[in-house]
Amino acid sequence: STLQEARAFRGSFATAQGRYLYGEDRGQFTDMAWGGVVEALPDQERAARVAALHLAEKPEPRDVLLVGPGALAVAEQFLAIRSFRSITWLHPDPAYPAQLGKALSADHASRFRRVDAPALDARAFLSASPRRFDLAILHLPETLSLSLNRFTTREFLACVRQSLAPDGVMSLRIAGGENALGPELANLGASGLATVRAVFPHVAISPGSETWI
Repeated sequence: STLQEARAFRGSFATAQGRYLYGEDRGQFTDMAWGGVVEALPDQERAARVAALHLAEKPEPRDVLLVGPGALAVAEQFLAIRSFRSITWLHPDPAYPAQLGKALSADHASRFRRVDAPALDARAFLSASPRRFDLAILHLPETLSLSLNRFTTREFLACVRQSLAPDGVMSLRIAGGENALGPELANLGASGLATVRAVFPHVAISPGSETWI
């Protein structure tokens, strides 16, 4: 009731990792858990900016990997721009994408069917799959828990690198600040940058309200 009007509420679903509430108001689907928004569709302004940033780095990707919550909006932008051979989405909660697909409206669900969302832990999937991706986007919230920290370690980034095509590009989202960075954000950012540099030989940074490495 504090996040959106009561009339927008449509229902909920649960996985082993949490309970998700969802609804739709004025054409926007919203999915919430833990007192905040997990997924918003469409999220055109921000998702289009993220898509454009990555297409500038890798203009002609055929196989794209998305890791993290909120990445489905980015997948929608990619699908609206051009045809891809595959878009794979790995969520930190492996059971979440299938449950979300059942909750989406017909319009969003039709696009969701074009996204491959294996119900597997990201590290297990990447270790076992022979697929190679042209572009891997780690679309992660701030690393403030042990479960999310699993996706920002040197070992996981090395696993992602092994899953890239020879000229592939990987990006990692970290918290940023357009005007100033306090010690906590600066240290988190420095840790992320040092970890990426330990695995990838060529590193570029796009700073802003959210920083992409």
